[in-house]
Amino acid sequence: MASVCISIENDITLSRFHRTLSRAAIVASDMIEVKTKIMDGAVLKLVQTDCPWAIAVFRSIHSAEQ
Repeated sequence: MASVCISIENDITLSRFHRTLSRAAIVASDMIEVKTKIMDGAVLKLVQTDCPWAIAVFRSIHSAEQ
């Protein structure tokens, strides 16, 4: 099973990501793992998942905020 690790630099994006997945109710919480990591003085949220739908949702939210 392959997985993708996505770094999220702010909590707003992470909140929107979780809210979107919760509303869709098609991705189980055990399919997504979130860890906090400190890299070069920045706090990142690392989202690890092997669910293609969750990855697509994140990319959509992330690109809308850019």
